[in-house]
Amino acid sequence: MKYTPNCGWTAKYKDNWKEAYERTMAWWNFEETDRPVVFTPVLKEDMPAGQKLTAAEKEKRDLDALAHMDIARRYNENRVFTAESVPFARTNFASVLGILAVCAGGSVEYSEESYTAWVKAEPNLYKRPLPVFDKACPPYDFAIKMIGKYHNAFGKDIVLGANPMLDPATTLALMRGVENFCMDLYEDPETVKIWLQRLGKIFLDITSGYREARASFGRREDINWTGAWAPGDMDAVQCDVSAYLSPEMFREFALEEAEREAAFFDYAIWHLDGTGEFKHLPDICAIKGINIIQWIDEKARSPLEYTHIWENILKTGRGLLMQTDIETAIELTKRLGKRGLAFTLSGIKTQKEMETALQDLREATNGRNL
Repeated sequence: MKYTPNCGWTAKYKDNWKEAYERTMAWWNFEETDRPVVFTPVLKEDMPAGQKLTAAEKEKRDLDALAHMDIARRYNENRVFTAESVPFARTNFASVLGILAVCAGGSVEYSEESYTAWVKAEPNLYKRPLPVFDKACPPYDFAIKMIGKYHNAFGKDIVLGANPMLDPATTLALMRGVENFCMDLYEDPETVKIWLQRLGKIFLDITSGYREARASFGRREDINWTGAWAPGDMDAVQCDVSAYLSPEMFREFALEEAEREAAFFDYAIWHLDGTGEFKHLPDICAIKGINIIQWIDEKARSPLEYTHIWENILKTGRGLLMQTDIETAIELTKRLGKRGLAFTLSGIKTQKEMETALQDLREATNGRNL
């Protein structure tokens, strides 16, 4: 078991903390439980559609403390935090895609059609000096200040989160342009490695800042975009661009950084971004410190198609986290067993439906031991 402080959250928004904490910790530690973990809250009422924002308004809101505080209050007050889901507050700069890039001197652009922000490609990136981390960088400075504001406003009513971010390799691919980045791997690999090393350092500078900010309030916990949370430093380690890499190139350009990040966190998830990363699973599952594999498919296929993949992951002692409907979750539980399994469930609209779903997951049985 890793770092497990006495977190002492209140019952203002969630009243089953003890049970949720114990089951979540069993999941992190790959221990047997009575059912899979479920990180799905239930809406108290349908939320009205938000006003459509322009790209400029979206950009302004990303660094608007009052807007963030309002979003956090409405999120927590309008949900019942069933099962292992938790109330929380954190920032989400540039759709979680951009904070590392901006702290490394890059820029982002905001979509008019959606809430997604994308890192702008800079074909002449390598002609710039290597970036140096500056604590005054606006999104980082904002994230640090919001940790304090959230703590002062919510205290132990919520899990105190930070701002997730992309990995250095995917960030560099976006900053350079993916096609240019792929060519660089062959034509200028040493420059790529130099930039990856620098982005990796900035990544750890940022996460260390989060740790120090929470520690100043006696806090050490996190929640990320997957819905998973932990009583210590936690995030999703990933390398989305690795879908384009051979196993040999993954080891050369990405594995060392992934090992460094996993060693920093108290709890670490690997975000498996589609089937293109399946070829890297032997290396990923060998990374010390990776507790969980979280999967999203690029074509929204059913995880039931890949039962053999999940079986092999579980055999390594790593748990799983997937988003799916309750029927698929029940079938996966029957096939895989309950140890190490967690879901975010779609289609659950009421507390009664959630109670039924949880009971069905408890009753799902598996005919073999993994």
